[in-house]
Amino acid sequence: MDPLNKKERNAAFIKFLLLFIAGIVIILIPFYIIVGLPQEENSLVNEDLNAMQKELVFQRDVFAVQVDSVKSLISKFELPGQDIDKLKGAIGLKLSEMEKSYAGDTTWRGKMYGNMVKCLSDLKESRSTIMDLNLKLKKCQESLDETGKELEKAKDKNKDSTGS
Repeated sequence: MDPLNKKERNAAFIKFLLLFIAGIVIILIPFYIIVGLPQEENSLVNEDLNAMQKELVFQRDVFAVQVDSVKSLISKFELPGQDIDKLKGAIGLKLSEMEKSYAGDTTWRGKMYGNMVKCLSDLKESRSTIMDLNLKLKKCQESLDETGKELEKAKDKNKDSTGS
């Protein structure tokens, strides 16, 4: 005794099975996306972290060391007996090395490094100008002292000539 609607039952069962599988797939796709998304996000965050660590290493081990060496050279301007032209050359060399270290960086960091190098260069020029002005001031004071002594001598001569 075969059932009369065997084909219809098989077709209905296959339709049910297909709809059931489609429903399961529709439910599993968001779960797969939810599980897979943190991995992609994690890889992006790791890339950003690696870039920041690389930048930090550059700032700490390269740029900061160069800035400290330039600062120490600039502070030598005030020491007596220093060859100012030699100091200017050494500072200029360090500043050019600093510029080479960030030459390809066109981001805001590159601009920041450029501004720092410009500030250090301006500081070098200011210290040099101060040293030159101090030398001129010293010469002016010596000249003023000499003129004052000559004036005293002239006054003494004038008193002697009027008092006799």
